[in-house]
Amino acid sequence: GTLAMVTMHQMPYLEDIGVDVMAAAGILGLMATMSLPGRPIFAWIADRWGEKKTLVLAFAMKALGLLVLISARSLAQITLFVIFFGLGYGGTMPVSSSIRASYFGRKSYATITGYTTLFTAITNIAYPIFAGWSYDISGSYTTAFAFVAGLQALAIIFMLLAKKPKPPA
Repeated sequence: GTLAMVTMHQMPYLEDIGVDVMAAAGILGLMATMSLPGRPIFAWIADRWGEKKTLVLAFAMKALGLLVLISARSLAQITLFVIFFGLGYGGTMPVSSSIRASYFGRKSYATITGYTTLFTAITNIAYPIFAGWSYDISGSYTTAFAFVAGLQALAIIFMLLAKKPKPPA
């Protein structure tokens, strides 16, 4: 959901803050491209730190990226958004799959993944609509981006509170 909202509204947001349309398109492509190295990097980190800590790091980077985007007024700040959000998003991909397998095993993996992807599909629809509505009401994407950054922070808290289930006897 977060990625859908950001990719759908990032260009108009960047244009609103004075970024040229071609540069905004390039930034969008760069942010998506930055997720690619995030995948093996975070998979490697997860093998050393553990999946839980690594997923918390990825969520934190996405939230930080959104906060940087909200306050960005220069190309250097926008570049920080691209790095934090792109790498963080890329990092959630392999680590989320891995933690589902570690926590729930092969028997429940498909069911848990099904529920997760159902929730993701719902947020992929809801978050961009919310961002558009928020912009229509306030004339700014700041509220929507800050709200979703807050949801990422909430995900960090839930991840820190999560305990690995005990295997069945």
